[in-house]
Amino acid sequence: EVTINRRYIETKLAPFFKLIPGEKEKDLQIIFFTTGGDYVGKRISKVTQADVTLIIQKESAFCDVDIAINDIREIHIRHKDVPE
Repeated sequence: EVTINRRYIETKLAPFFKLIPGEKEKDLQIIFFTTGGDYVGKRISKVTQADVTLIIQKESAFCDVDIAINDIREIHIRHKDVPE
């Protein structure tokens, strides 16, 4: 169990900030389980003291979702082909 904060996200999830994912990360998804729902994305575009901006795919378009750090319960990383 860890405290999820800006520093944790910046250090442990650093590969998910890249515009072009590396060989290890190209087939991975990051899932944020929050009090308001679950969010599945490929990349984090920004992190502040209060929130994380995750890029998610809705239908055929990509959009940004702001997630309050205080609302995050868990963060999972999994391969895109693994069923939910």
